[in-house]
Amino acid sequence: MGRKLKTKVPITQNQLLPHAVDHQTVRQREQKQKEDQMKSFDRRNAAKTLAQIERGEEVYIKDRKGMGK
Repeated sequence: MGRKLKTKVPITQNQLLPHAVDHQTVRQREQKQKEDQMKSFDRRNAAKTLAQIERGEEVYIKDRKGMGK
């Protein structure tokens, strides 16, 4: 910590020492947060899984405003 702290709250010298971060734990926590955010978004926006599209099946093409293959 190379800058002077602007707080008057007393802390121990041990709390000022840098410590190593477990990267695997951080990645797992970030992945869980990402999944939770995705679930929340899907729930709020009524997202649902779509059926698989087979080759040659007719689908609606938004640009053309009509059906196409």
